[in-house]
Amino acid sequence: MNAVVGAVASLVLVFLPFSPAVGGAAAGYLQRGTTQDGAKAGVVTGILVVIPLFLLVVLLAPVLLFAPAGVPSIPTNAIVFVIVSFLGTLAYAVGSATIGGAVGAYLAAVRDHDTASDVGGWQWAASTGTDAQPYFRVFNPTTQGERYDPDAEYIGKYVPELRGVEPSLIHEWPDLSVTQRRNVAPEYPDPIVDHGERREEAIAAFEAARGDA
Repeated sequence: MNAVVGAVASLVLVFLPFSPAVGGAAAGYLQRGTTQDGAKAGVVTGILVVIPLFLLVVLLAPVLLFAPAGVPSIPTNAIVFVIVSFLGTLAYAVGSATIGGAVGAYLAAVRDHDTASDVGGWQWAASTGTDAQPYFRVFNPTTQGERYDPDAEYIGKYVPELRGVEPSLIHEWPDLSVTQRRNVAPEYPDPIVDHGERREEAIAAFEAARGDA
């Protein structure tokens, strides 16, 4: 359906250069997902507009190309003209619509936001959004889990590698030894950073930015 919308947009805007790219972008934007998903929607859009564009080329070529050059109609070798015109239209429509679809999906991903959710949600949690606390508030995901998900129900639902693991071990994951981690959840990765060290580095950086250091 998204490709159909893109095809209609391409044909409505056919007077514009690279109108299939515009239609592909519309299809990709509606499709959302990854840029590959958008590109696939663009491919379908391009295929849908090939025939109408090809017919338009065949109808307008004698008027726009050959008549000004003194040729009254399509050249004698019409078969060659038709083949070249069709292949050119195919490459133009599908190629530009595919690129447009990828761009459209990318724009949808970039613009898919909710201000209240962003500022009051992940940005607040990451200490990058509006916060009543001073700069030295640094979000601690381990403490958050212990406080609001003590039985690790939420973690177990969305992190399959940790399902069935004792909640206390999950919350103590940064402090467990490598051997302990391998024994309880061999597929779950080790901590990438030391939260305590990075917290001090972040606060020092904020203090330097404020001129307190």
